[in-house]
Amino acid sequence: MSCQIFRPLSAQFARLAAPFLFVICCCAAQWAYAQEDATTRLLKSGRLPPERVGTVLNLVFQRGGAEDLAYVYSQAVKPDTWTTDVRRQALDGLAGAAQTRKVIPEVPLETLGELIKTGDAATQRAALKLAGAWKATPLAGSVSALAVAPETSDTARQAALDALTVIGGDPARETAEKLLASDNPHLRSFGVNGLAGFDQMKAAAQAAEILSAPTTTSENVDLLLSAFLGRKEGSDHLAAALGDAKIPPDTAKQVLRQMYLIGRSDPALVNALSAAAGISADPPPLTPDDLKKLSAEVMAKGSLPRGEQIFRRGDLGCMKCHAVSGAGGDVGPDLSPIGSTSPTDYIVTSILNPDLSIKESFLTRLFATSDGLIHQGIVVDRDDKRIIVKDGAGLRTTIAAADIEQEEEGRSLMPKGLAGFLAHAEFLDLVRFVGELGKPGEYAVRTQPTIQRWRYLKATPEGLTDHAPNPAEFEQQILRAAEDQWAPAYGKVAGGLPLDELAVGDRKVLFLRGEVDVTEPGELEVKLDSPEGVTVWADDKPLAGESLRAPFETGRRAITFRVDTRERKNRDLRVTIEKPSESAAVYTVVGGR
Repeated sequence: MSCQIFRPLSAQFARLAAPFLFVICCCAAQWAYAQEDATTRLLKSGRLPPERVGTVLNLVFQRGGAEDLAYVYSQAVKPDTWTTDVRRQALDGLAGAAQTRKVIPEVPLETLGELIKTGDAATQRAALKLAGAWKATPLAGSVSALAVAPETSDTARQAALDALTVIGGDPARETAEKLLASDNPHLRSFGVNGLAGFDQMKAAAQAAEILSAPTTTSENVDLLLSAFLGRKEGSDHLAAALGDAKIPPDTAKQVLRQMYLIGRSDPALVNALSAAAGISADPPPLTPDDLKKLSAEVMAKGSLPRGEQIFRRGDLGCMKCHAVSGAGGDVGPDLSPIGSTSPTDYIVTSILNPDLSIKESFLTRLFATSDGLIHQGIVVDRDDKRIIVKDGAGLRTTIAAADIEQEEEGRSLMPKGLAGFLAHAEFLDLVRFVGELGKPGEYAVRTQPTIQRWRYLKATPEGLTDHAPNPAEFEQQILRAAEDQWAPAYGKVAGGLPLDELAVGDRKVLFLRGEVDVTEPGELEVKLDSPEGVTVWADDKPLAGESLRAPFETGRRAITFRVDTRERKNRDLRVTIEKPSESAAVYTVVGGR
């Protein structure tokens, strides 16, 4: 009875409420649309300042849906919508969204294939990374052709192999087999790198064969190590293969050094290589008496200048991990003040057994993922969707949290065996130098705005040895030189860049670059220790005269130097960037890696 009474009332209420419910639903839909697509609509509006595009793109990659990412892709593949750097950022961001959030838009892959074929070096690498992240099987043929072509650069070949490993299938295996069939040991090393993703035991046997040859380059060692150290059980397979091979002692030492440089000391592999090298894999710890005697010997016999030279040696990799005077790696702690806070015995112990003195902020974590890969490094950032890990070379890798199968505490990225490659006198010199850092005097913490972090052009362009470039040559051959054509170099603690470390062989003319971050525009002055043989440009503008001044706009600005070492008596180059008294500029000289 009661139901019959209320039924007409319910119907009447529904008729009255329907318009209001419709409005509420529309408002909710509009609100959701505004929330989900606000950043994409901002990109589409054309009102976004160029300097804000990168920031907005990051928001899209963090929360955008497939349609949002499809729009970003449509703009990234166009040559004239965004700057080259933003296009690369967009391609990397699309790959990151696929890896960490599993969001992949439906887009025409032909345009990505064109970037793989015709893009500049950095854009090509970003496109290959994206092809792998999307598992773009239709592009496997093009990627494979790039991987085996003789003219392909090493960085592009590695990116192509990485993409094929993720894509999988016959093209990946066939590409690895083609490279392994080459007479060129370098191409064969790439083949091992590719094959390790499918057949580790066969790849390990091939690696042992390459390493058994009388001469092995550091580039080949890098390729072979990366093939195994980044995969589950990879180092064990390689160790087993090396146990049955006859590796020359010098090659074994070279492989050990390369392992230590990237912060790896896998026990089985270290033992196999140490046996081949004829050195102790795990020297006994020092007794308190031994430590006291060694510390006294450091102070009595260690040389500061020689110690700085040893610290800068590329085969030890100290500056890959540690910064001094604002320049160097950021994997380990900044060593600029260490001598003023740490006694000699602490420094000795830290070098011989880093695990005993590692700080909590530099503890490593080891992650095993569902695709069979291993990632080890310091956790830079993490949330419920992804983890960012920085390895011993300073490279950052983003890992999807959902892909992690195992996580455990790792060791120090500075391995115990590194000191084994130093003569006793060299060890004394190194400890003496590190122990002086931060103390008053020549090795005090730097206060002057010297350029400490440099980049140098690895090959001087043909024709620019005998004359400074004209504006067209400078723009085409220097300003537009690909990023991988530049290599890092670092000034000494006192600020001078040793030119003889770079001017090797027949190369006597160097192109060097420093950078400043300008937050308020204004005039800056470039001060040289000596103008002999030096030509200077601020961005694309040549600087001339006694006072090398120029107005600097906001942003990161490049200062380029052509140095003819044949004309210089001073074998170091020391440059400070200073602000004239009347200038309103606010700036910092860029340091770091």
